[in-house]
Amino acid sequence: MKIQKRLTLGIGVLFAMILLLGMLSTSYVRQLSQATKTILADNYASLEYAADMLRSLNGIGEDSVSRHNLRQSLALQQRNITEINEKEITSSLERHVAALSDSVTEQEL
Repeated sequence: MKIQKRLTLGIGVLFAMILLLGMLSTSYVRQLSQATKTILADNYASLEYAADMLRSLNGIGEDSVSRHNLRQSLALQQRNITEINEKEITSSLERHVAALSDSVTEQEL
């Protein structure tokens, strides 16, 4: 085999490897992008639930609907545990919400 054919074959193999690596990297970037979208959506939902719970706590002494909204938001958050230590924090929050009596005073809040 002549040197020119060897060089052409070698360059062809290198080009094929570069093309394969490019396709693999594109695939990995797409997977990472999809995972990031899912994580951001879950984190945004957690923030929404926390804001709803805070609003419910602010109005808990004024109406009875706030207590129901607080428990409902907490239940939604319990189904949306995605981050490290989020389960422990949610469990702690659940214990605190369960400790609230029916007649909530300013000191309990």
